[in-house]
Amino acid sequence: MTVQKWRLFLFVGLSIAGCEPDVTGSIRAKVIGESQRGTYRLVDRQIDNVVSLRELRTTRFDFRAGSSLNQVIDGKKEWTKIQYDRGRPFHLAFHLEDGVVVADDDRSLEALSTLDRYEMAARYLMARGAPEVPALDVMFRPRIDSVIVGDQRGTFSDNAAYAGIFRSFLVLPPFLLQWIPLHLNLGVSAHEYGHSVVHQIVDSENAMPEEIIESNDFDSMNEGVSDLFGYAVTGDPNFILASVGNLPGIDRNIAEPKDYPAALAVEVSTQKRRFRPTRSRQLFGSSHL
Repeated sequence: MTVQKWRLFLFVGLSIAGCEPDVTGSIRAKVIGESQRGTYRLVDRQIDNVVSLRELRTTRFDFRAGSSLNQVIDGKKEWTKIQYDRGRPFHLAFHLEDGVVVADDDRSLEALSTLDRYEMAARYLMARGAPEVPALDVMFRPRIDSVIVGDQRGTFSDNAAYAGIFRSFLVLPPFLLQWIPLHLNLGVSAHEYGHSVVHQIVDSENAMPEEIIESNDFDSMNEGVSDLFGYAVTGDPNFILASVGNLPGIDRNIAEPKDYPAALAVEVSTQKRRFRPTRSRQLFGSSHL
């Protein structure tokens, strides 16, 4: 076989292998998931309500690629605001093995596993009375720009977030942490989905109002309640441990009491300070971009 014919054969073979028809409804998929508390491995999981597997879209979540957040200066208000571009539908590379969806590359496995995390959190919380949340975008590794300091992707990593002003989740790349990425941590995913539940309760029709976002009391409550959601879904009060290991200075264990003295309460209520029972907000939980 000539080199030209071999290349053509290889191209056609790969094209056929990557051209599985789209799938809808309920699927079984290989994802990175919890096998037991705090332990993650490749597991077989059912994902329901799939609208388009190829675009990684269910009735609750719509994964987006090529999306961007651009920080610009608002000339009328003298502060910066964030412009949002949804980007395009995600493209999942996959094939079927005995009816089970198997991702063809790391990017697809990561995204498919993230969808499983959010779906599990949503099912658990709604089964226990949480309100139905409208379909939410999941921005997979968005571009982060600023007119002041330029491309921010290098510093905006190792995190997971819910952006209330866009009703979207952010899936950010892991660079520094060497354990399970935060967006694949079931407790963190439940925490972020918890922010969307709080948003739905506070203002179901609109983006989160600025006066609420900037309220220290609300911000403290929002983080604390979302940590409780993470605990409820995993049964682990220190669910963050699977992602941060023994890194110093990180305290998200809600089983350990935190002090809230009267003087601090006054500072919070007068908007002089935000109270966060945990000290590692920079790692996850940014609910108000």
